[in-house]
Amino acid sequence: MDEKKKVIWVTGSSFIDVDLPIVPRIAEIFDVIWLVIRQKDCWFSENDIRDVFDANAIDGKIYNINGRLRSFSSAKQFYKIVSFIKRTPSDIIYVNYLGVPYLWPFIITSSIDKRKIIYPCHDFVDHVGVKNRSVYSFIKKIIFKKIKNFQFFSKSQQILFHQKYQNKNSFYSPLYLKGFGKPVVSEKNDEKVTFLFFGGIRENKGLEYLIEAGNLLYEKYEDKFVVKICGYGEYWEKVKSLIKFTDCFDTQIRKIENDEIAKIFSETDYLVLPYLDVTQSGPLLISYYYNVPVIASDLPGFREYIVDKKNGFLFSSQNAKELASVMAYVIEHREDSGRIKSNLRDFVENEISISTIIGKYCDGFNSVDERRRG
Repeated sequence: MDEKKKVIWVTGSSFIDVDLPIVPRIAEIFDVIWLVIRQKDCWFSENDIRDVFDANAIDGKIYNINGRLRSFSSAKQFYKIVSFIKRTPSDIIYVNYLGVPYLWPFIITSSIDKRKIIYPCHDFVDHVGVKNRSVYSFIKKIIFKKIKNFQFFSKSQQILFHQKYQNKNSFYSPLYLKGFGKPVVSEKNDEKVTFLFFGGIRENKGLEYLIEAGNLLYEKYEDKFVVKICGYGEYWEKVKSLIKFTDCFDTQIRKIENDEIAKIFSETDYLVLPYLDVTQSGPLLISYYYNVPVIASDLPGFREYIVDKKNGFLFSSQNAKELASVMAYVIEHREDSGRIKSNLRDFVENEISISTIIGKYCDGFNSVDERRRG
């Protein structure tokens, strides 16, 4: 039997939920050492992570970053991580973490063989209104210049990357669905269609267009729909005054706990994503897990997942009237939801099943290793 290839897998706090369903499956095929970097605001406790290590017999280590990322103590932790990677034999080094400002500069200036490093790029193009954009852009430019191998979770982002970096190696795999427990029996009022906005409220999410669409629908459909807004963010203060008819809006502006998510989506008819830009969408993946169709801006990142009028709906970005028209269609054609949900279920099974995704990771890893050895 061939010896398993050795993989060092690094995950930052922001991507634990991305890697959680993947690493245990990869560890069945490769010899994995999993390094998890926890920041103080991480949703996963040390015990949560160790339970995953133990349940899947994974060799894992946890590094806690308790201070500010640019502090001296954080620099010491990042140096320890890179030192461990440097002295540990491996065939693949997969680093799912930007690690501003120290991790990647430490990696790139070390003597680690760069041919075996993979950077999974979630955002080749930065989002509108992202904080510390100049810092993130600077670090990513270093990565794009020095690292040879990349993974993308969006085909459109991969295309944009290769337009600028023609000679780099990359592979694509969609993100896996995000589940937060089994669906629960809905207690919603079935006389009303529930449209949900879920997640961080930031400038690039376009919430104002959903609010405007709700206002436009109110006069004709006031007792037939509700727009539920669940999440929080500073941008809420700029858009909340746009709500004209409070009885058709259900606003829950707060951190939504993990154990609430299954119920929220189980009581939703359509998730609405009126984004100004998109690379990948966590809320969409949660929605698909619970077989809830999506109404989204007609952007390349959404067209990878939504076939208009088949498994969901698309509308022109930043066009509240067109969004309102789609929502009105949904309200007036309740009988069509069964067809939409059936098509969505087929799409998930055929395009983003866990076996399909793991196969793409394995092909990508093997390709990187073959290139290095060749």
